[in-house]
Amino acid sequence: MNTDSSISDAFSSVNCSPEKLLHDLQMRHIELEVQNEHLRNVKNKHEESDAYYADLFNNAPIGYLVLSDKGLISDVNIAATKLFGIERRDLLASSFASLVTVQHSAQWSLFCRELKKHKQQRTIILSLKGCGNTEVSVGLDCLPINSTLRIMLNEVTTTKPLIPDAASTELFLTARVESENILNVELTKLQNITNEALEQSHQYLKFAISSGKVGIWQYNLQTHELIWDDGMLALYDCNRKDFSGVYNDWYDRLHPDDRAVTEAALQDAISGKSHYTPDFRVIWANGEVHHLKGHAHVVTDKAGIPQCMIGTNWDNSAFALTYQQLLLAHTAINNSKEAIQDAAQYARSLLEASLDPLVTISSEGKISDVNGATERVTGLDRQQLIGSDFADYFTDAKKAREGYQLVFSNGFVTDYPLAIKHVSGKVTEVIYNASVYRDDKGCVLGVFAAARDITERKQIEHALRESEFLWKFAIEGSGDGVWDWNILTDQAVYSRLWKEMLGYSQDDILPTNHEWLDRIHPDDQRHVAETLQAYLDGKTTIYVVEYRLRCKDKSYKWILSRGMVVDYTEEGTPLRMIGTHTDISKRKHQEQQDKEHLNQLAHVTRLGLMGEMASGIAHEVNQPLTAIATYTQASLNLMKAESPNLEKLAEIVYKTQQQALRAGQIIRRMREFVKSNTKQVAATDLNELIQDAAGLCLPELKLGNITLTLQLQSPLPLINVDRIQIEQVIINLIRNSADAFDSCLENQQKEISIDSLLTLNEGIEVRVKDNGPGIPDDQQQQILMPFYTTKTEGMGMGLSICCSIIEAHEGHLHFNSEVGKGTTFYFTLPIKKIATEECASMTLS
Repeated sequence: MNTDSSISDAFSSVNCSPEKLLHDLQMRHIELEVQNEHLRNVKNKHEESDAYYADLFNNAPIGYLVLSDKGLISDVNIAATKLFGIERRDLLASSFASLVTVQHSAQWSLFCRELKKHKQQRTIILSLKGCGNTEVSVGLDCLPINSTLRIMLNEVTTTKPLIPDAASTELFLTARVESENILNVELTKLQNITNEALEQSHQYLKFAISSGKVGIWQYNLQTHELIWDDGMLALYDCNRKDFSGVYNDWYDRLHPDDRAVTEAALQDAISGKSHYTPDFRVIWANGEVHHLKGHAHVVTDKAGIPQCMIGTNWDNSAFALTYQQLLLAHTAINNSKEAIQDAAQYARSLLEASLDPLVTISSEGKISDVNGATERVTGLDRQQLIGSDFADYFTDAKKAREGYQLVFSNGFVTDYPLAIKHVSGKVTEVIYNASVYRDDKGCVLGVFAAARDITERKQIEHALRESEFLWKFAIEGSGDGVWDWNILTDQAVYSRLWKEMLGYSQDDILPTNHEWLDRIHPDDQRHVAETLQAYLDGKTTIYVVEYRLRCKDKSYKWILSRGMVVDYTEEGTPLRMIGTHTDISKRKHQEQQDKEHLNQLAHVTRLGLMGEMASGIAHEVNQPLTAIATYTQASLNLMKAESPNLEKLAEIVYKTQQQALRAGQIIRRMREFVKSNTKQVAATDLNELIQDAAGLCLPELKLGNITLTLQLQSPLPLINVDRIQIEQVIINLIRNSADAFDSCLENQQKEISIDSLLTLNEGIEVRVKDNGPGIPDDQQQQILMPFYTTKTEGMGMGLSICCSIIEAHEGHLHFNSEVGKGTTFYFTLPIKKIATEECASMTLS
């Protein structure tokens, strides 16, 4: 029985629309292509990022080491190998403790215990062993990260032999304190900067490259919706649930003194007056103030109207502090002859600590000083750069000189875009921030400039634009409309094809979810709402629904809507959903034509059934007619008597009436069964329907000496079906069982039974069973196919139409047969909740 059911289900699945299968395959292919393209882009970005940071680590001018949890060197850069004078392959996997001199081994051991205990960044000065029995006094900045220890090495001295370590340490610390004291006395503007802030700034510059403090944002100028990635949330010290995505949520987090100028910069960018490149401060919830740098560009439509802004923010706190210190240091040099040497030394240390190119330029446009980052980005050493024309090292020397003049005119310039040439031909995209520095009389001595490498950011922006283009091309190339719904704000974005599909132009549809809801056909709104809510509640794994959507000309189109949630809150609440709309009006029209054709075939089949049943029904009708004639004659005889028996006459007239009603009922049932009708669904008692169908077949069964037994489970819930079509299925199955007895012996007991019962999957099953000869194995594979028949005069459409009728009611028809024992046909119909509600409302009314 299970095998036959599987075969039947397989054939039923083949009967599904080939257009739907083709469309589903095409959509799946497109989805996979988009996913593959996204994965390739992510992989490439990941590889590029790894290569970039590996290159940065290996070529940094400051020595770096990475120690494993065992204290073994797992990674080391070129500067560190030069410091020790030992090859990289000899350092890798060796114990770092073996490089510490004997007199400092205990100090290093104690230091490591403190690191493990507090897991905070700490510094120490040690004497380490170098090549050739040399000893190197090195300052170690140690940062524990997970199970590794990141170490930055700052060489203090290299001697043969080294002076005692305690004396070296004391000399280093004394020189540093004296330098800071001189600067604190001479530079009154640095009085509010604490040693702790200086240390934090210094450490930030050392480890900034690994922090990744960059955020990406998008601002919709039409809906005023603001979207932040995780980097932006970190920069503003908030989590996803605390950020509402509205403009004021960002504005209120700005420092009060920076709000007006930052908002003005935003409006100037939207109007096209200038680029959006502000420096501003934000206040965290704990009161901390952070300096941020912003950059963005405006995206317009074909008419040039601004639609949105896409940009980045990054943490500029340490850079702003260092930049200010350097300028103040230059001022101090000109204000105090006594501090010149120490301030210059301090400025040099800050210059070299920065990972961004820093340069001082004289009033004649000549380079007077650079840091190591400038040497790396140009490929030239400090001696080659000092004294040369600064503009010679940019791809556009004219634009560089214009920027230099702009600094002199305004006193400063921010985010000035340039491209630096490397001697190898490599080009680095940068933005410059520059300011003039003066002597104690206010005369301009030159320009101090700091560059920030934006090459990677440019590549990311380009990749994002390319990814977005490919995604839109792939989706819209399939002819589908795309929608993007912000569940939290109820804002929605619709693609061009989505609007054109309904006959609208680009500006006819507002970016709100109500534009879609208001156009759903009234009869479909409840079904769509329940399907969507079931998906959002996690009751279903996919959102797929078919419904009608109103067009601009007031007509309706059938739409296949698919969607999925792509963003959730930390608590798992859906935040954003995207999907597609496919126009399936042609398929729906074809399905309607197929239904009408099925009704016509079913009508023809019913006429054939009634013709074949005519002799039995004629005999059934002839009985009440004969009784009516007999009762009428008896009535006439009683009426002719001298003393008519009125009581007897009334009894005979009543019997005559009952026989007439019986004949009329038979004729009326025949008329209802053979009339042509469209599918009319109504709440129906299936047991009552089975009894009516059996009543029509009973005369024919009596002529064939066939016993019919009904075993109906009661009560059964009402179901929504077309009464005439389901009755046709039952009659067809009864007559097929009756026809099966034609090849049986005359004295064989012929029995047909009909059962009804509830199923476990919320349905009702009807079984029509006979004890006939059964269906041969070679015919069972074809018995349900159109135009296949075992009868000499049959059309072969009866069972095929029965299958179509049951499937149109979302049910299934199958059978089980064994030669010599009989056949059982089963069909199931679903019990729908809406049917119960409709029936309840009918009862109340």
